[in-house]
Amino acid sequence: MHAWHVYYRLGMDSQARQAHGSAHPDADRDWMWETSFLAVVLWRTAAEHDRPLDAVTLADILATCARMTPADLSEDRLPPPAPRVGQFPPARHVPRVAEGVMTLLRQHPGERTLAYTLRALRVDPDQFGGPADGGWATGLKVLRSLLETSREWLDDGRWVVTREDRAVIAATGLDRPIAYDYPPSPAPGDSGHPSVLQRLHRLTHLSVALPAAAARMSRDEHGYVRPLHMVLTGAAVLGMPDTAADLDALWAGMDPSSTQDWEREHVPDALRQAIAVSEDALEEVATFLRSITG
Repeated sequence: MHAWHVYYRLGMDSQARQAHGSAHPDADRDWMWETSFLAVVLWRTAAEHDRPLDAVTLADILATCARMTPADLSEDRLPPPAPRVGQFPPARHVPRVAEGVMTLLRQHPGERTLAYTLRALRVDPDQFGGPADGGWATGLKVLRSLLETSREWLDDGRWVVTREDRAVIAATGLDRPIAYDYPPSPAPGDSGHPSVLQRLHRLTHLSVALPAAAARMSRDEHGYVRPLHMVLTGAAVLGMPDTAADLDALWAGMDPSSTQDWEREHVPDALRQAIAVSEDALEEVATFLRSITG
């Protein structure tokens, strides 16, 4: 997904978008115009500053947006390679469209790069995928509900732990101490604690490995999936593969002297919070699994 699409899909929370759409019948059309307009603004900013798109700052993007005119949207004035965008607004609507884009840009720190801002937007708890597109916060509520149901079934005898259950739990590794095997340990001189990238990769790996382990389980005599299957599948919401790949590529292209300094520059607080909340949920799952096998 292109950066400006991500920005517009995530830049306004779901309730605000719904309210905006109700108050403005032409909201879908305006969204299309603003998205196309922002695409040109981003490309022009990157071209003018001779930087990759991810590396331009929101302050530079805002400055470009402020001086855009209807003439700047003509095809012969687009920077090469021209962005593939949708329909541009008619000239009389450009000032209003530009103001809408600028209002969105002003919601974020201007000195931050576009890549940094997108990382924060991608982990918005109401927007990051999940059950019924409710966001990862909704996904975590579902996971905790599945855990509670599984505990109840254990207590009242509706679920009797089988040898297969124990084998699957052992295969997940969650009944053993935490291990961070990728990427390499933090640089010498740092705190020695796992880096954000290590923690993020662990979450993303488990979000794939746990449902994969569940998929190999047999069903009960009625053809239903077992409680353990539901819990492991519910844990899929913990992964953030796009963000992990983004930061991994950034790390690979640098040789930071300090992991902590690198994280301060590239890891938004929103991402740290999302990782911490996801780790807490994963520990709930691990504690539950240990109670079964212990």
